Amino acid sequence: MVNDLEGPFRKTFSPENLSAFSWDKTTSWAEDKAPLTVACLRSMFPPAKKIQKLTVNYSPGNKPRRMTEEEVKQMLDRRISLLLSVPLYTSSLRSCFLQTAFSVEMLRHRCPAKLFTLTNSLGLSQSKTSARIHVRKLAEDHERTVKQWRDEIQTTRTTQYVSEDSKKAAAYTFSWGKVRVPSVSRSESTERGYSFATWVFRFAHQARVNFRNLHGPPIKAVEVSPYSILPSKQTYESIRRRMKMLVMRIIADNLSALKGPRGRVVRHIPHKYSSLMKEQSTTVSLGAVIPNLAEESVSAAFGLKDFLPEFSGTPHHILCCGDVLGTDRNEQSNRTQNKETPNQNAELKFDGLVEAPPEFQNEHLFHEEMIKMLLSEKNENARGTLHHIVSLFHFKTFNNTAKDYFLNIWDFITFVTTAYVTLFAVTACGLDSVDQRPSDFPPQASAQMDWLSDLAHRLLDLVWMPPSQEDIIMAAAAAAAGQSDGDQRKIFPFCYCREEKPGERLVRCCSNLCPGIWFHEGCARARTLSDPDEDWFCGTDCSSDGTYVYCHCKEQRGGQMVQCGLMERCRKHEWYHRACLTAEQQISAQQTPWFCSESCSMGGCGEEDFLLNYTRAVVWEGLNHMARRDAIQEGDGDAMTDFWRTDMVLLWSRTHLQLFNSSHQMITGIEGFYPERVRQDMKWNRVLNLQGTSGGNVSLDLLTELMINEFKGGIEFGKGSFTSQQVEQSSQLAGAEAKHLDRLFFTGGNPLNLSSCLHRLTTSSSCKRTAEVSRFVEEFKKDELFSFKPGRKHPGFEKFIYPQRVRNPKKMGRSVRSLSEELDRRRDKIL
Repeated sequence: MVNDLEGPFRKTFSPENLSAFSWDKTTSWAEDKAPLTVACLRSMFPPAKKIQKLTVNYSPGNKPRRMTEEEVKQMLDRRISLLLSVPLYTSSLRSCFLQTAFSVEMLRHRCPAKLFTLTNSLGLSQSKTSARIHVRKLAEDHERTVKQWRDEIQTTRTTQYVSEDSKKAAAYTFSWGKVRVPSVSRSESTERGYSFATWVFRFAHQARVNFRNLHGPPIKAVEVSPYSILPSKQTYESIRRRMKMLVMRIIADNLSALKGPRGRVVRHIPHKYSSLMKEQSTTVSLGAVIPNLAEESVSAAFGLKDFLPEFSGTPHHILCCGDVLGTDRNEQSNRTQNKETPNQNAELKFDGLVEAPPEFQNEHLFHEEMIKMLLSEKNENARGTLHHIVSLFHFKTFNNTAKDYFLNIWDFITFVTTAYVTLFAVTACGLDSVDQRPSDFPPQASAQMDWLSDLAHRLLDLVWMPPSQEDIIMAAAAAAAGQSDGDQRKIFPFCYCREEKPGERLVRCCSNLCPGIWFHEGCARARTLSDPDEDWFCGTDCSSDGTYVYCHCKEQRGGQMVQCGLMERCRKHEWYHRACLTAEQQISAQQTPWFCSESCSMGGCGEEDFLLNYTRAVVWEGLNHMARRDAIQEGDGDAMTDFWRTDMVLLWSRTHLQLFNSSHQMITGIEGFYPERVRQDMKWNRVLNLQGTSGGNVSLDLLTELMINEFKGGIEFGKGSFTSQQVEQSSQLAGAEAKHLDRLFFTGGNPLNLSSCLHRLTTSSSCKRTAEVSRFVEEFKKDELFSFKPGRKHPGFEKFIYPQRVRNPKKMGRSVRSLSEELDRRRDKIL
């Protein structure tokens, strides 16, 4: 074994060998080389069945349990390999892979030099000095890797128009996260007796989708149409389709009788780069620096200038994601909640770096908004409210301003949404429990999927509450009119003429995706030469898109229509295809007046069911979060961009102006303000997949946050001050190296490790508390949370109505125009 130069113990300590090391392969190698020695070692351990009876608890807060057969095998492989490594290391210091890994792990956790001396004397580790040398070599390898990427781009630039080789040059992105670190210099005036310095942990990530062959020129921001910046009807319909797929997954997973659809429901929504987004991302640490904001550019301030490609003094644009301000994100969280954050330093040029918006910060802000809107201390005992669910199902308490608990918040949102959707399915099918088979569930496989799709459609029809499209069109019209014109004349966003004509009747285009919606009757007759009193379409695009503004099917199916008795005051769709009604509805539709729903038949006087409004809001918000997370996990750049478009409206209405500005810059850039290559990078290369699995992507800023969380935890748990050398060592071991080291030394996986967090984050449509979903249904199935009962309300939400109107849409449009003009003025600093 000592003489085997290719043996696992003789491997050099490198990122590649660390990720490839396997305990069971090491044991198998040893059995091939010295079968009797390994057999003797195995005989010294108790039988596997006896070990399996031992109770273990790998993570705090979980109940002790017995070891699985796989865990017993892994433990024996680990201990046998460790026993073999000591004599091999004693025989030859070159057989030191495990000793090196162990010493680097101890250095990572800031173990004292005395412990290094002790374990080194036992043959378990190397000295502390050797560990530091290996960490330094890792850092040099990382820098060499990124500079190699840089050189590939620079050397292929001259052939980029005539050779396929230019496409092979590695594209990459940067990210960083800030940590406020106590230093060793004492100061009586600072907190805890230490002075503090803000360090930046920097990372580089190789792009999986390479757009090096794209060279389209940019355009001015004011030339980008505001109708392409703000969300359209098509945007919301795309999100609705994703939500429907999520609802189908939830119902199939939680109604135990639906075994057929469970295996056929789509688990991963495909897009044009799906295969590339399954690949494992390459991430390397570039160490930590204290940023020098006195520099002229961001790349110089954060020590990234040497890693940027240049051509004749002109930098090659690289995507970056990180806080450029001089404050840490945790310090900003309170200001974010106050709805105003300080403006970015306009004097600092990006000079080769292109700023990507903070996807996770934006996502988590909406988590907090949901909790703040729907969780009240006043309704702990109100059945079905979020506060009641937290108490009833013993969820870990969380502070709705603390990012440290975002995983608990996400688990809670996933559970609540899953439980409510399952409750709707049980209620709508008239079931007694999740184990009962629906009476109308068809036996044919194709019909089963149609049945499931129809059930999901009915839920979305009930909870669908996007912002008013008329308000969004008003904002787009105000932006298109220009700031100065918008102040001087009244803006009318509808019709071909875009002019207000008092007293003239407006007619609606019957396409569900029509961008104009309303038209003057006279203009409609003159333009289309057709009668607007019939099914009328404003143009050939709308008449041929196959959609229909009426009926819950939203399709041009033709045939006889039935009108709800409330007519234009109908709470749903007013007109319905008779063929789209259920058998029961078709019978009742023979009577006059006929009402399409309980809310129309019982709410004709205008009285609201505020409890149902609350239920709908919970499901609507939850599905929004799950659909957004699903788009991120799949790396679907088009869907992620659609969510940023819809976010613009919500960020404006909820006065989160800094993120509103960021979303405007990103979408305007994608629509033409950025060069073509940067546009595509911004759309598709803002996610990473360290697991290398389908649906395993996370956003750049979230992964950065997770990679430095362990170091932050060391500070929070009072481990004292840090020298510059210790901070640099910690940053060099952050990310992939930390993940692989924990895989080596934790039997059940480190519960605080990157891998565990990623697993929790990338299981969006499968709730981990399946038994409690069934309990939720049993608890609330008699509360009629999805039925319309006028006058009901929750304490603390007496007159709850989910806000759908856009706050001051004309002012929003003028702000969009102003931001576009500002982008044009600052183009040299942004690009």
